[in-house]
Amino acid sequence: MSDTPEPSGVLLAQVLKVLGMSQATLASRTGLTAKHVNQVCQQHAGISARSAVLLEEVTGVNAELWMWTQARYDIASVRAARLHAAVERKTDG
Repeated sequence: MSDTPEPSGVLLAQVLKVLGMSQATLASRTGLTAKHVNQVCQQHAGISARSAVLLEEVTGVNAELWMWTQARYDIASVRAARLHAAVERKTDG
């Protein structure tokens, strides 16, 4: 198992698969746009607190888990970007 957190969209895609639910059905049931659901599943957008609550209501997966997954990924992304920037500064300087 990798220490690198997965984007919340990976979890969402897995949950949809287990539930046998399409992205379009999820969008309809949550009131989110189909485009936004697809962007989350494709890891082009994250999950907000509002979306987490809507997902909880439809999928049964706790909103805190959605937010924890998103926060872990966001923090790891920031750390990776800062590390990359530090390496770039060292090699340029």
